[in-house]
Amino acid sequence: MEIAISYWPDLESIKNWKQDPDHQQAKKNGLGNWYESCDIEVVEVLRKYHSTL
Repeated sequence: MEIAISYWPDLESIKNWKQDPDHQQAKKNGLGNWYESCDIEVVEVLRKYHSTL
């Protein structure tokens, strides 16, 4: 299992990335060569916390 998180300024930016030809080719290569499946979830961050020791 692998988890990747990316942050985008708005939904339009996500849509543009999804339709980008280079991204589409990279996804096709990933599914063809390394992964059997892919789940994508678009979520909204309601709160974010940061702490240091």
